[in-house]
Amino acid sequence: MNDPLARFRRPLKSLDDVRERVAFTEEIKAELKEVKVGDWKILHQYEPDGTYWAEEYPFGEMNGGGPSCLYLIDADDPISYFDTGPYLTSELRKEADRREFWNALGEENGVMVCRAEGCDRKNIKYSVFCKKHHYESIKKEPCPF
Repeated sequence: MNDPLARFRRPLKSLDDVRERVAFTEEIKAELKEVKVGDWKILHQYEPDGTYWAEEYPFGEMNGGGPSCLYLIDADDPISYFDTGPYLTSELRKEADRREFWNALGEENGVMVCRAEGCDRKNIKYSVFCKKHHYESIKKEPCPF
């Protein structure tokens, strides 16, 4: 069977994957039937094999919601995943934003010890904290790195 969606079935694993997939949204959507509309996402089905695809708006702050991105839902219960699962493209975007911020902090090569209690690492430039504790003080979340 000729599968027009074969090259789009691989999972999205990074923001770069999302950006690449956005370019093919209309090509993918042409093969799908809309099944359900949610909050800022749409569920589609590829009828020849019964697979379900989610359409999300990873750059929703853009005018009109920005471009959408489609991906195959690889779950035992795709409809339940659509209803209750995470917004995959948003999660990938958050992960990329966290990594970009972390990388921008630079190295721990300061002249003083981090001010976080019990930490003996060096501070980063323009901070009284080491890289990890500076990240946590600004992002208000545990450092994932």
